[in-house]
Amino acid sequence: MVFRKKSKAAHPPIPVVAPVVMVGEPDIRGLGRALWRNKKMILGLTLLSAAVAYLVVNIITPRYRSESRLLLEVRENVFMRAEADKSGGALATIDPEAVTSQIQVVLSRDLAREVIKKENLAANPEFDPMVSGTSLLRTLLGLIGIGRDPSTMSQDERTLEAYYDRLNVFAIEKSRVISVDFSSANPEVAARVANAVAENYLAMQQSAKQDQTRAAGNWLAVEIDKMRKKVEEAEAKVEEY
Repeated sequence: MVFRKKSKAAHPPIPVVAPVVMVGEPDIRGLGRALWRNKKMILGLTLLSAAVAYLVVNIITPRYRSESRLLLEVRENVFMRAEADKSGGALATIDPEAVTSQIQVVLSRDLAREVIKKENLAANPEFDPMVSGTSLLRTLLGLIGIGRDPSTMSQDERTLEAYYDRLNVFAIEKSRVISVDFSSANPEVAARVANAVAENYLAMQQSAKQDQTRAAGNWLAVEIDKMRKKVEEAEAKVEEY
């Protein structure tokens, strides 16, 4: 008996796809026809972009920035120091925590209200939009949650919000200098407010030093009275002796 091998069916050859070769120049007419078919969508997107750009340009006004700098110095009254330090201990130094504390003083609401009152910022439409009447756009933005509606805020809140939005106080690296930056649409207002912040801070520090000197004077008066009594007692004992 003779056995024969069954032959397997041959697989069909894999077709070879010829690369597409661009012949000639691109079809400018076809591109033009495609653009013309979508002319309404293109025109609509162009007009929408122009409207958004117009709104952004009108809402965001350019601001001028002015800067003042404050140097922190140690001028401690020896009479207000602790008894252990009055004999000639190490003088107090200004550490980074002290600089940060003074920055918070510059940013305090008491100082802000003094500057706002001195420069009459509450009457400036830039700091209180209700002075010239709130715009419809800002009201709509407040209704959809973008920003607060000025009509729902008090004048003090509106002015303080605008004031702090334009104020930037920070420490100069590796120094005891504090920089006070203030920006405004009016360069003169920016310069005046930056200087006013520095001047009011110095006035507050001067007032604190005067209070400290006054307290030192009261302490000295008590100590002098004590020493006078001791001298009188010593003189009386010498006379009695």
